[in-house]
This record gives sequence, C-alpha cells and structure tokens, in this order.
Amino acid sequence: MYTWSQQSMEESNASMTRCIAELFLHQTSRHKEIRALASSNHKMRKKIETLKSTLAQTQADAEGSEDTWKKKFEDATEKLKKELQEEKSAKEKLKLDHAIDKEKSDSQVKNFTDQIAKLEKEAKDAVDALPTIIDEAETKGSYDFIIQFLQKVDDFDWYRLGEETGKYVDNLQKEMDEGAAQEAP
Repeated sequence: MYTWSQQSMEESNASMTRCIAELFLHQTSRHKEIRALASSNHKMRKKIETLKSTLAQTQADAEGSEDTWKKKFEDATEKLKKELQEEKSAKEKLKLDHAIDKEKSDSQVKNFTDQIAKLEKEAKDAVDALPTIIDEAETKGSYDFIIQFLQKVDDFDWYRLGEETGKYVDNLQKEMDEGAAQEAP
C-alpha cells in the first residue's frame, strides 16, 4: 500500500486509468458472451417452432392407431422439454456469472475509491498540520520539532505547498546544515 509521500498524482492517475481499462475490457467480453447466448436463444426458439410444426404435422398425419400417435407425441414432447431445460440452464448460468462478475467489479472499484480517499485524507491532514507545526516552532522559539519533522520527510517538495512554505523550509535546512558544520570538529 502506498502512502501520500510515496505515490505521485501521475501514478495514482495511471492506476485509476488501468483499473478503468480493465473493467471496460471485462465488461466488453461479458457483452460479447451475452450476444452469443442471445443468438443461441434465437436459434433454439426457431428449432422449437420447427419442432412444434413437426409435431402438429405428425398429429395431423396420425391416422393410425392411437398408441402410435401417443408415442410420437410423447417423444416430441420429451425432446421439447429437454431443449427448454437446457436453454433455461444456460440462461441461469449466464445470470449467475454476470451477477458474480458485477459484484467483483463493484468491490474492486469500491476498494480503489477507498484507497484514493484515504490517500487524499492523509495528504490533506499533513498539509493542514504543517502551518500549526510551524506556528508552534515559532512561538516556542525552538526549531527542534520542525527540524525533526524535516529530517523524517527530507525528500518532500515543500514548494508544492506554496512559495513561502518552500522558502521557509529552505532557510531551516540551511540553519540545520550550518549548525551541523559548527558542531563538527
């Protein structure tokens, strides 16, 4: 997990763009599957209509014994039931897969959004705390606290917080360097 000082805005934007692209590709593949199943459904309906007309023709042609007619009717009915059962199973599987994928996608987006919000809050808290820290250091007449803080985040670009803040930190850094040079034997 990145913190606000370890991840730049470009990296955050790149991560978000990558996540959105992956979701788009996933949704596109699901859409293709749905179209394929819709086409299959259409073909099955045509087959069913053909079988129904065949059944109707068979009934009309059945002039023989009642047992022969019943047998043909039962066979055609059983075949239609099997085909309908297969079609229902395929539709239910597609609905279940779609629901699972939607839940996964929603979860990924929520996690990503939560991470972004957390990073933004950390950055805002740090920026909001900086003037208070500087004021404390000035009013107490001691720069020890701010110097310790600067040593912990020595690679942060303070000019992003404003020109005055950047200059102030540069002056403190010079004072720290001069103090270290005087203490060295």
